[in-house]
Amino acid sequence: MGRSVGALRRSDKSTHNVALATMLALLLVGCAPTPEPSAPKPTDSLPLIQTAQPLPSPALSPAPSSSPTPSWTSVTWAASDPAPFSGPGNQYVLGGVPWAEGSVLVGEEAPLPSGNVEGAVWTSADNARWQRIPNTNGTFSGAEIEAVAATASILVAVGDSRLEDNATTLAPPVGIAWVSTDGTDWQRAPDPTGTLGGMVLHGVAAGPAGFVAYGNGLGGGAALAFSSDGLRWQREAADLTTAASEVAAITWTGAGFAAVGGHDVTQRTGMVGQAPGSAAAWWSSDGQDWHQSDVSSPGYELETVQLWLNSLRATGIPACFGCISAPAEWRSNDDGRTWRSLPTPGTPLAPSSTALLVRNRVVSLQDQPEEITWTADGQTWNPLGPSGPPIPDDGRLVVAGDQAVIAIASVTVGKPNDQQDMRVFEGQLH
Repeated sequence: MGRSVGALRRSDKSTHNVALATMLALLLVGCAPTPEPSAPKPTDSLPLIQTAQPLPSPALSPAPSSSPTPSWTSVTWAASDPAPFSGPGNQYVLGGVPWAEGSVLVGEEAPLPSGNVEGAVWTSADNARWQRIPNTNGTFSGAEIEAVAATASILVAVGDSRLEDNATTLAPPVGIAWVSTDGTDWQRAPDPTGTLGGMVLHGVAAGPAGFVAYGNGLGGGAALAFSSDGLRWQREAADLTTAASEVAAITWTGAGFAAVGGHDVTQRTGMVGQAPGSAAAWWSSDGQDWHQSDVSSPGYELETVQLWLNSLRATGIPACFGCISAPAEWRSNDDGRTWRSLPTPGTPLAPSSTALLVRNRVVSLQDQPEEITWTADGQTWNPLGPSGPPIPDDGRLVVAGDQAVIAIASVTVGKPNDQQDMRVFEGQLH
């Protein structure tokens, strides 16, 4: 459900995004001063689940559980078969969502040494055995898939078209949606009115009434679109869709949608010292009628939003913009209508951590060194003794289940800086 809200970007996508910004003045450049050359979507801060950070959104926010409160002491990791996440090109998982008894992951494959990018969808009925969905009739060709969301009966993925080899200009349509009712058979949304085609999409969130896709308009500024079924979309007019605003992430709260981003946003180059805009947020009960939220502290832009412990958590660019530090944090106890900033340091999590809500608890995976912990109150963090294979460097959590989490990591295959494949792990909490 979010773009990242901390979502990882790679060098080939960075080049693509620069082209978009140059040719169409579309995208607002991310805040990282030195983007990593081969990572999928930067997670300098905790993604939502997102999307990232950048952080992928759950189907609906979970209702309070009536089952006994878990008290975990360990986690058992199991590595999935790497074959579905390997191939002749670079493989990237960019988002995921729980589905049925398993999960759906989305991303892309960038052929090596050159070629056209192809969107990718992976599904699992049990989070252990995965398959990559065939690109039947070119359904995913010439596109990257950024995020996926789900209601009880519909999966919707969103992404953008990609430049073909030797092309220099990306012409509309740009934004694309794909729809599935079973996770296996997918169709590209026809978009006859060109609603999504006139947007650069960052993510999608789902609620009972339908889906909200968000990104930027081709002329700049925030853009939202709503659909009840993922096939027919309408552009939403809201006070946030101004030329100097940006929506970075949206989540379903259980009672409505909460969006975060920034006002007075100017295109940034990632250079230290070039301050971003001010924090901004919006709320909607149905995904169509949007209202400005009260953000108590102007702060810097908000980048992620996620379900937290009896609240919503948003993260933003830290005061030392351009440095490596934990993100600034906000909380909302009224479904995103009002926000308060937390005093530094906020949640005691490292910048390289990712965290998800699991049965009214937050589970965190810290990268380098690997450490997984959980908390019931956001203050006391309890270590989980790991067993099974270690998570490779740059591992992050992407999907939460009832008693499990899904972690992914990018690995280099062959010689240094050669092919990038993904590794997927299921962690059972005990």
